[in-house]
Amino acid sequence: MNFVWVGRDCKFVWRRASNTGSLEFGSEPFGANSGAPDAAFDYLVRVEKSDGSTLRQEYVKDNAFIYAFEKNFEDTGGAPVRTFTVKVWARNIYALSAVPAQLAVTNPAPPVPTAISATPGAGSITIACALPTDTDVAGLVIYRSSISGFTPGAGNLVYQGPNSSVVFDGLAPNNTYYFRVAAFDTFGTDTLNVSSEFSAATVPQLSAISQDLGDIVAGSIRGVNVNASSHTTKGSYLTSGLAGGETTVNVRNTADFSSGGGSGWIIDTTNDRDAFAYTGKTVGTLTGCSGVLAHNNGATIIPLAKGMVIDAATNEMRFYGDRGDGTIEEMASVGIASSYGDTTSGSFGSSNGIGSGVIGRTSGGAGVNGIASGIGAGAAGTSINGNGGKFDGNATAGNLLLLDANGSTFPTSKAAKQLASVGGRLYYSDGTHWYPLTMPYFESSEQTITASSTITISHGLTDGAGNNRAPSFVFCLMRCKTATLGWSVGDEVLVGMSGNSTQVEGLAVYGNATSVGIRINASTFYLTRRDGSSPDPASITPSEWKLVFRAW
Repeated sequence: MNFVWVGRDCKFVWRRASNTGSLEFGSEPFGANSGAPDAAFDYLVRVEKSDGSTLRQEYVKDNAFIYAFEKNFEDTGGAPVRTFTVKVWARNIYALSAVPAQLAVTNPAPPVPTAISATPGAGSITIACALPTDTDVAGLVIYRSSISGFTPGAGNLVYQGPNSSVVFDGLAPNNTYYFRVAAFDTFGTDTLNVSSEFSAATVPQLSAISQDLGDIVAGSIRGVNVNASSHTTKGSYLTSGLAGGETTVNVRNTADFSSGGGSGWIIDTTNDRDAFAYTGKTVGTLTGCSGVLAHNNGATIIPLAKGMVIDAATNEMRFYGDRGDGTIEEMASVGIASSYGDTTSGSFGSSNGIGSGVIGRTSGGAGVNGIASGIGAGAAGTSINGNGGKFDGNATAGNLLLLDANGSTFPTSKAAKQLASVGGRLYYSDGTHWYPLTMPYFESSEQTITASSTITISHGLTDGAGNNRAPSFVFCLMRCKTATLGWSVGDEVLVGMSGNSTQVEGLAVYGNATSVGIRINASTFYLTRRDGSSPDPASITPSEWKLVFRAW
């Protein structure tokens, strides 16, 4: 029978061993912590895999041992096990106990997520759920199929990551899709509790628009004006071509243009769009024009007013509105266009306007999500006098989330001024290499001080190419766990790099490309008193202190 434990770290405690006293089983006043150990006693702790092979072996003074996730990860070469056996032998100056105390334990996979929902859209479905509250839960896996009753596996895995809400775009409209989900923990996806199957159908697309938009000429549809009472076309088209510089422009219908003059746009495939001004009109002409450029016969012409232009000739949709100071101009366009030297599929905001070009708000997920599957940027921001981009954070989330560009592999492009998240760390490119945005930092868990022993811990530090890197600085600190010699709990004392320091004797600290460690040669350790009651160092009790490594 295996005992169940949850979380990343597995903690063990056992009854103290003694040659001079004993307690009847079940009558210990303080449980496994009852009794006093003989001074010469310590314990051999061995962690074994299910097949009996040894993962780790340590000697400890206390009647307790924590098999931390980091140790599990290190002992298994990055593939931590969730089932193992811990064996404990008591040791005195003569020998180990004949029979060890042992306990087999297992960490179960997280339970099935709750509050599962599937929200359909036009060509998309959003899957959301509440992940289990286990402390070692790492994220969500989602399986999808177009066939009911499917078996989840690698062939239909469509998502594995930390999010509890995922949007699947690019799905066929009016189609039913079947899903199954499971939560996974830091021990991996080897064991999963998969949900029962559920489904959602994408929303059907509209087959036609019944509104009469008027004449369609020269591949363009004129502006659409939408208000509370009507949906009407705005503007007209040229009845004769323009060479540029004309003061009178021939138009099929000028009903939408102000008789007192104003501004407008002329749109065609030759010159794209150009603004002009006029001072008056007749039934078929705009008069007193200025700023007129060359345009083809049949080009769309619209007054500058709040509205929308569907420009089939240039494959764009344009939106006109108040830029914030009462002036009407183009505020957004959707379609392939050129903006500030970049080819874009969407442009928002006014270079002359006030406020933000794009505001993305959401109660969950990302306010703005930029995805580039080809060449170019998923999202780009430009401002003449302000910030190109501004991202607000809140009490629970950061300002900007950068997902791993390609897992633990660096992007092939090293063009300068890029940022990338690789293996959970931020890097920048200088045009030739990828470098850490901030120097990677390592801090170990607390380590037990044992005489005549060596402690070695993997630090995981890498250079800009992902290679193992020796730290520039390695520090070992003694952290006070029990107030002693004038030192308070939590105080940290720097251990010398080698030989003796002015504070601690008998220790040697080292670091290399893969690990940091310490060699403890002394059987007795001496430490300068903090309270200054004596100028001479005093011997310490190892159980009152722990070692902590820091490297970068």
